[in-house]
Amino acid sequence: MEEIFQLGGPDRERVAKRKVVALQAGQGKAGAKADDWTPPDWLNLSAWRDFEQHRREIRKPLTPLARAKAVNQLRGLTAREQQQVVDESIQAGWTGLFPERLRRAKGGGAGGQWADDCFPVLEV
Repeated sequence: MEEIFQLGGPDRERVAKRKVVALQAGQGKAGAKADDWTPPDWLNLSAWRDFEQHRREIRKPLTPLARAKAVNQLRGLTAREQQQVVDESIQAGWTGLFPERLRRAKGGGAGGQWADDCFPVLEV
């Protein structure tokens, strides 16, 4: 019975080789490289860098899929609105972006005005 639970010799080497091959093929954590990603022209790069840094600092870095979904949350927003969305997420410690919260802050609902006066831009 003890032999079933032991992983040594050739079995250990075979498992280790599978892991190395998977990482070299781009599978797993080593395959997801942020350097391969090109941000869209309309994206506020300063706000985006802040968000990426925030995610790294809370030890929840963006996966390629999460990056694409988060960028889509900012689509159609001005640079200032993007900064407001990112700032609120960072201040609250959230892992996601919630642009609809800024609209609701002024009582505009899903299609209302942005709450610029509720979230002033502070120079850092």
